[in-house]
Amino acid sequence: MSLKILSATIVGLALTGCAAKATLHGNVTHERTLGLLPDARVVITGPGESSDAQTLETNYAGRFSTKLKPGKYRLNVEREGLLPCAGNPEDVELAEGEVRELRLCLSDG
Repeated sequence: MSLKILSATIVGLALTGCAAKATLHGNVTHERTLGLLPDARVVITGPGESSDAQTLETNYAGRFSTKLKPGKYRLNVEREGLLPCAGNPEDVELAEGEVRELRLCLSDG
């Protein structure tokens, strides 16, 4: 019986060390052509810790994806020669276990 208790205690300790995560993913398109934009940078900054800051680069299909701790984040999307669209979300709040899909765009400016 003591082996089961020890085993349960170890599992419980391991689980409490796991940080809950949320998933943020989406794509970046060109406002005029609606084409997907590879090599765009999605800059994500969180409150407080610098470890909450991430810079993602979209893949060949204009997609990005990351796991984050629950919380409020500020977003910016950039690519040389283009400007963020006015309708892009600037702030995103993520809950534990949430999966959020974003559609971001850049324009010729």
